[in-house]
Amino acid sequence: MFFKKRSLLIILLIFLSIILSGCSAEQTFNSAVDNTYTQKFNNLLVMFRTDSIRLTQEVEGNLVKELKNKNINALSSNKAIPLTKNYSENEMSKVLYDIIEEHNIDGILLVNAKNINIESDQYHHTPNPNASGALASFMEGYNSARDGTIYHKLDFDVEVNLLNAKKDGIAWRGESHLSDNNYSGENDMINMFKNASEFLVEKLKDDGLI
Repeated sequence: MFFKKRSLLIILLIFLSIILSGCSAEQTFNSAVDNTYTQKFNNLLVMFRTDSIRLTQEVEGNLVKELKNKNINALSSNKAIPLTKNYSENEMSKVLYDIIEEHNIDGILLVNAKNINIESDQYHHTPNPNASGALASFMEGYNSARDGTIYHKLDFDVEVNLLNAKKDGIAWRGESHLSDNNYSGENDMINMFKNASEFLVEKLKDDGLI
């Protein structure tokens, strides 16, 4: 049985290596479904890995919550695979195989954040010498207070692959672009993923995967 799942585990490990090496809104998911997969998935392992343990836990946790709201059994990978341990390829293959068998996993939802870009811009106010009236004076004061403020814009793509754990292959692919014009830190990214999780799970349901 282990060798029958070997190809699936190799595919998954390739995706994981891409995620771990690359990780340093628009709320839609463009998707493609492999029509050869006619069954629905009921037991999903959710995997999202970055250098940030908190971000990994929050993203996986939100996806698991949304899936369970649709009556889908879902398991966060960080609950079963310690985030602080480094695994060799063979060790990870064995760990994943054991998880699939123990929890009767039929699909692996693999989420990847890529093309992450943060741009900074500083606001410069030009005083208006002709401003008059209460509203104009208020706006002049407001804009003066903003002078020199630095704003950050975050853009990144989310790539999702649903792997079939019972036979080799990818049953579903989805991607979305997320952006925040007033990005201030990790909490904002967590909230962006939280909102995207709702749309992702709805898309999986609409496409007949769950």
